[in-house]
Amino acid sequence: MRCNVCGTENPEGYAYCTKCGSPLSSSTPQRKVIDEATPTPVVRAKSKTPIIIGAIVAAVLVIVLIVVGVSMSGNKSQTATNNNASTTTQQAAWSNPFTGHSAGDIVSFGTYGGEDVTWRILEVKSGTALVITENVVEAVPYYNSYTATSWSGSNLRSWMNGTFYNSAFTSEDRAIICSTTVYNSANSTTGTSGGSTTTDYLFALNMDEAYKYFSSDSDRLATATSHAKQSGAQVISGSNATPWWLRTPGKTSRDASYVWGASGYVDYNGYGVNESTYGARPAMWVTL
Repeated sequence: MRCNVCGTENPEGYAYCTKCGSPLSSSTPQRKVIDEATPTPVVRAKSKTPIIIGAIVAAVLVIVLIVVGVSMSGNKSQTATNNNASTTTQQAAWSNPFTGHSAGDIVSFGTYGGEDVTWRILEVKSGTALVITENVVEAVPYYNSYTATSWSGSNLRSWMNGTFYNSAFTSEDRAIICSTTVYNSANSTTGTSGGSTTTDYLFALNMDEAYKYFSSDSDRLATATSHAKQSGAQVISGSNATPWWLRTPGKTSRDASYVWGASGYVDYNGYGVNESTYGARPAMWVTL
């Protein structure tokens, strides 16, 4: 009988192996079999590198999409802004404010001293209009000293055609202001010479025009603008109006006629040309 442990052949009938002493049995012993287990696959941690790369690529794509979206939105916004600007520009295009108006109408045109300048239309003739400021716009002497003078050499004329003309109007505005031949007749009451003829954009009315274009003394009354008051314009208590110069000389060439602020009457004797509290009401011809 073969020993199941050491393999030695033993005589029949022996209970134990003669070599190793292990019990002999006719039955087949259970072998301890170590099954070759199905190897458990080694689960390797998947490399994070592809995931990171994928995440980076995705992030880049998102950023690109955002940038493109913002850019497109910006372009649309800019286009809208440009369109709006174009619309605004078209809406703000210059137009002649006197067109379509008649004598007696009040029209805003130009700015001076931080205020809009309003004008009264005195006459409309042959595609042009004679206009005068509705208010006294500046306190200014007819001449800087009490000296014989006339409209041609007056401080009032130089102020109207210099400071006021250049400050109150844009280049588009100035394009409709006519260059006017101004005849300076003598004072019809005192005979004082009016001086030489001038060519002006702006001028003061003469005595005859002050009578012609205003229906009454009260119609000639004019209040001063806030700027004119700050510049020293005299304000007459009661009427709240300011005296304003005419270009006609007074009783002498050292005086100039004016419209009195208390009642609006025309004083042909005039007042000293160096009076600084009387004001200016520029007049001009404009194309319609």
